[in-house]
Amino acid sequence: MEQTTLSQDILIIFSDPLRKRMERILDRPDLSEIRIRAYLPLIIRTLRQEYFLTENGKLSTTDQDVYYVTPDDIRIIFQKISQYSLFAYKEEIQEGFITLKGGHRVGLCGKVYYDGEGRRQMQQISSMNLRIARQLIGCCSPFFPA
Repeated sequence: MEQTTLSQDILIIFSDPLRKRMERILDRPDLSEIRIRAYLPLIIRTLRQEYFLTENGKLSTTDQDVYYVTPDDIRIIFQKISQYSLFAYKEEIQEGFITLKGGHRVGLCGKVYYDGEGRRQMQQISSMNLRIARQLIGCCSPFFPA
């Protein structure tokens, strides 16, 4: 079984314009989350700092020449993370997130409607928060000494 890299696991969910800008960013060892909100700048969060993604695919601490997420970006990402089958991911969408290959989670935000039986249904997804799963070797050492 072939092992994939972080960038291979995550790049496939982005729209083409966004994927081209994200290619250089995703292999950062300190990457922790990506905030994707319609009509707002895309934000990259590392373990120490937040950055804006620029139009040319670089990270910046200023909001100049940044990439603004489009509703089409959101639609494409949502289709890809749900593998074009809302029915197959209905339970996860109701919980507010979808887990991707590699353990990465995409939190969803949109309008929530309740059916007549008290169940939630999320529609009109307007933002997403991609949390990057990473292995942290030795993080339990203080609690479970060898």
